[in-house]
Amino acid sequence: MRIKSGERFMFGSAPKRWAATRLLGFVLGGALLAGSHLAAAQVLVFDRGLPTENLNNAAGANKSNVEWADIETLPVTPWLPGDDFTLAGTGSYVVTTIRVWSTDADGLILRGGVAGEPMGVIADTYTASPVTYVNSEGYQTSAGDFLQLYQIDFTVDIPLNGGITYQYFLDGPATASGPDFRGIRLHASNAALSGSTQMGADDTFLFLGNEGTVYTWNTLTGDGTYCPGCVGWDKTSDGNVQVFAQPVAPTEQVLVFDRDLPTENLNNAAGANRSNVEWADIETLPVTPWLPGDDFTLAGSAPYVVTTIRVWSTDSSGLSLRGGVAGGPISVIANTYTAIPVTYANSEGYQTLAGDFLQLYQIDFSVDLPLDGGVTYQYFVDGTATASGSDFRGVRLHASNAPLSGSTQMGPDDTFLFLGNDGTVYTWNTLTGDGTYCPGCVAWDKTSDGNVQVFAQPPDTDTIFANGFDTAN
Repeated sequence: MRIKSGERFMFGSAPKRWAATRLLGFVLGGALLAGSHLAAAQVLVFDRGLPTENLNNAAGANKSNVEWADIETLPVTPWLPGDDFTLAGTGSYVVTTIRVWSTDADGLILRGGVAGEPMGVIADTYTASPVTYVNSEGYQTSAGDFLQLYQIDFTVDIPLNGGITYQYFLDGPATASGPDFRGIRLHASNAALSGSTQMGADDTFLFLGNEGTVYTWNTLTGDGTYCPGCVGWDKTSDGNVQVFAQPVAPTEQVLVFDRDLPTENLNNAAGANRSNVEWADIETLPVTPWLPGDDFTLAGSAPYVVTTIRVWSTDSSGLSLRGGVAGGPISVIANTYTAIPVTYANSEGYQTLAGDFLQLYQIDFSVDLPLDGGVTYQYFVDGTATASGSDFRGVRLHASNAPLSGSTQMGPDDTFLFLGNDGTVYTWNTLTGDGTYCPGCVAWDKTSDGNVQVFAQPPDTDTIFANGFDTAN
C-alpha cells in the first residue's frame, strides 16, 4: 500500500509490500450532537460513542480518535468498514436506530447481520447531522486539515435478543485517491484514551469483503484476517457506535379464564360431597381411546393472544393438546408443555375410589392462539394409551363439580367433552348420561366440568385486572 499525504494517514512507516492492497487510517475526532433525532420510545441500549478526551493532533501520542477506510486498485472495489455490538442481558429488543460517525455523508447505506450469518442491507434511510467533538472541533487529518464530522443515524427495524453479537458495515460511493479508490470512512477510537463510555471494545475493527466475508483487524499489531501484519496505528481501535432500541418486556400473561382446581370437598374423605374427579376413555382395540376435554369462552368481544392453557392430570408424559373453535376442525395446537407435580389445598394428591393416592400434575401447554372474546374454544388432551385389562385407557383429565369445588369456576355448563377418532366432538353429562358421548351412561352422582385456566395477552390489561384476575406467576 502506498502512503500519501493528506487524508490517508498511518502512524509509523508503511512496508512497501502493502502497495495496491488494503487499508488506510484517517485521524479525526468529533463531538456528540446535543440534539436528538430519536423517537421518544427509543432507549440507548449500547453506547460506544465518540471520544471526549485526547482529541485530534493536539493530543499527540495520546490521540484517541481515528477514521478507517479501505483503499483498493480497480477492478477491486473497496471493502466496507464496520464493527459489532452485543446488547446486554438475554431480553428481547427491537433495534430502531444504529448511529455511527463519518466524514462522509452522501449516498450511504448500512449492511449488517448476526455474527456468523450472511450480511445484507439493513438500512438506506438515515439522517446525517453535522457535529463537533466536545472541544468544538471537527475531525482533524494528520496534515492538520479539519473535516466536517457527521453523526449518521440509520433507521432500522431489527428484532434482536441480548447476548447476540450483531455486525454492521458502512457502505457508500468510493472516491478516487490517486490511481486507487478509497471506500467510505468510519469513525473509531482507542477505548482506553477515549474518556467516554466504550461498551464492548475488544480492540478489533472489522471489514466486509466484496465476497461477503467478515475480516478482522487489530490496528496496533496487524493481527487478524483483514491484512495480516498490516499495522495501521500505534494503538488499538474500535468502531464508535450507539444503538437505540425499544426493549420488549417479557410477555405478561394474564389469567383471563379461571376454572381452577377445587379447594374444598376433596378426595374420599368428603364422602358424598366429593368435588374432584378424573375422566378418561377406555376402548377395546382396534378402537383407540377418545380424548377428554372441555371448552372455555373468554370475556367480552375484543381480541386476545392466548399463550398458555393449563389443565391437570395424573398423566404427564408424551402429552399434546388439540383444540379449535367450537364447530370448526380440531387440530394439534401444542406439544410443548411443562408438567409440575402439585397437590390440592389439603396437601394431598389425587385419590382414586379405591383409596390409592396418585401424583397430580399441573400441565401448562405453551400456545400462540389469537382468539376473540365471546368465541367458544374447545380443547382436548392427547397422549399415550395405557393397557387396562384387555382394553386400553386414554389420557386422564381432571374435572370437578362446580358447586362443591370452593374455587372460581368460570363457565361451567355441566358438560364434559370427548374428541372421537373421527374428529367429532361428543358431549357428556356425567350425572344424567345425556349427550352424544355415551347416551345413558351415568358415571357419577353429580355433574362435572374440566378444570382449566387460560392465560393470554389481553387487549386491555387494566380492564382484566379490574375484573379481579391476577397475573401469572
